Amino acid sequence: MLTVLLLPVAAVAMDTGVYHASMRTAQAQIATRRPATARPVVGVPAALDPIQRPVSTQVRVTGADRPAYLTTAQVTPGTAAGTALHVWVDRRSGQIVSGPVSAAQAARKATWAAVMAGLLLPGLAYAMWRCLRSALDRVRLDRWQDEWQRVEPVWSRRYHHRQ
Repeated sequence: MLTVLLLPVAAVAMDTGVYHASMRTAQAQIATRRPATARPVVGVPAALDPIQRPVSTQVRVTGADRPAYLTTAQVTPGTAAGTALHVWVDRRSGQIVSGPVSAAQAARKATWAAVMAGLLLPGLAYAMWRCLRSALDRVRLDRWQDEWQRVEPVWSRRYHHRQ
């Protein structure tokens, strides 16, 4: 019964906590990353493989509050030289990094955490109940055996003459 009452509280707490933690991460990422434009120096040939796995190539990065510079980036096969790619750049190192976490991504992550809490809490409560019940059963069995050790000799002598 307590699990049923705590389930919504746990789900809301998990949702709120994960969302706020994700948004703090997003704020930290926004403070250290800048949007920029990267253009491949040479064209990247199309892949023969039907799965278009990104390949590493040299790009010229402009923007991000720094002068133009060369670095490497992952681009889709078939990208022509000079094609503008919107990227995020680490302010200190100049390396291309993933964009900051969006509010929608934070909300999705929080929702999944709340759903998982809702699914795991009843299972955890059941497991704890089973462990407690097993421990109590062992204690009761030990007490019963102790009592039987005291009662059995008296009881069996009483009925020994009937055999």
